[in-house]
Amino acid sequence: MHPLFKRVLTTLLATVMIFGLTSCTSGGAPSEAGSATEGTSEVSEAAPAASQESSDAGTGAAVTLKGIATTDWQETVVKNIYAAMESDFTPDNPDITVSFEHVPFAELDKKIITSHVGGVYYDIIQTNHPSVGVFADSGIIEPLDSYFESSDIDLAQYNESFLESASYKGTRYALPFETDCRVLAVNEELLKAEGLELPKTKEDMLAIAEKVTKDTDGDGKNDQYGIVYHFTNVWFPTYDLGQWILGNGTSIFKEDGDKYTACFDTPEMKDFMDWAIQMIPYQPTDFISYDGTQITSLFADGKVAMYVAGPWVFADPIFVDKGWSYTTIINPTGSVKSGSSMGGWHWGMGSMSEHKDEVWRVFDFLSRPEISARTVASLPPRFDAYDHAPYNDEKFGIFKQQLETASLPAPAIPELTEIAELWNKQFQAAMLGEKSIDDALATAQTDVQAVLDKRGE
Repeated sequence: MHPLFKRVLTTLLATVMIFGLTSCTSGGAPSEAGSATEGTSEVSEAAPAASQESSDAGTGAAVTLKGIATTDWQETVVKNIYAAMESDFTPDNPDITVSFEHVPFAELDKKIITSHVGGVYYDIIQTNHPSVGVFADSGIIEPLDSYFESSDIDLAQYNESFLESASYKGTRYALPFETDCRVLAVNEELLKAEGLELPKTKEDMLAIAEKVTKDTDGDGKNDQYGIVYHFTNVWFPTYDLGQWILGNGTSIFKEDGDKYTACFDTPEMKDFMDWAIQMIPYQPTDFISYDGTQITSLFADGKVAMYVAGPWVFADPIFVDKGWSYTTIINPTGSVKSGSSMGGWHWGMGSMSEHKDEVWRVFDFLSRPEISARTVASLPPRFDAYDHAPYNDEKFGIFKQQLETASLPAPAIPELTEIAELWNKQFQAAMLGEKSIDDALATAQTDVQAVLDKRGE
């Protein structure tokens, strides 16, 4: 095995073992378009085309492009893509067919890399945003600068942070396809009962939490709360609550040229931790054991005032069953701004594809705002897609607005999962009073910087 592939594969496997390069439409991370599922790889039915025969590109004969995507997309995104191609792409491009192989989410990146090493190549590659650098370093995906330069794709329509995650070392390697961001859902009835207005700052959130947390049934125990931390989710202090790290104008680490620097030993991070600890008393006493379903159910039952919400809430069975009757607002500001964490998926072009022009024709089609709106499962990454169904529905308006200020919680590197776990460990220690804020942040600084320093070795 080539040394570069060996190094990259080792890094990737270590990442997958820790948590998996997740994708977030239901409370995971980083890209958030689903969760890991078990199963075997399979090839889906190909997208309709005039002919299913594969032939050389550029001859006018039919070409079948081989794609790979997570199993989680099999019944949603890929079917949407097939339907859109059949109605709007195939009539003008009868020579191009796309056929996707589906791989369980947790195995996707490993499958892509090992297949490439073994001489099995894909034309179209679903690329998690932290994986762009891995695939670029490995020579798996093709640089796309020349394709973008010759196209009329309006990059100004894309969220800047997410667009940047499709590049690596100054070169664009992928087409942004699907993203997400988070807003704050508020049970306005609980606030009105206390004479409170919607929160505008994180300090307002603290005041609301203090006021609404109470014993409503007289048994001597609180049964109504301000917020509930998803303590069992390793990504919680990076993505969900971590939105107020972004709101404080910082992140867990930053990129400076070819170097990365941890940002835990900063006044902005200490301010975030002070606030996060002050919110602890306004939660269930056993909140550390709650999973996402328990937290969602409490909010849906009217027992929690505030809830971090992504676009996935509209399809969540709990809210589908009980109805969505809550107010969604732009995230209250931190000390600097309103921040919102995001992740998502890109499309990469296989570097060994023999049909690159045809792949780009598909990419160009998928980039259209009306097609983007029809094919994604979470949120389109481009603002003009929200002029088209179903994202022109008013319920998505707040997400479009928040997308203006949304950003990745940290630079997209393969070690993000490992870093998130190290940070979560120190965050939890501080929240539980096992460490002082200063000690927890000092340890996080040392541990995360050690991981970042290894990137230069």
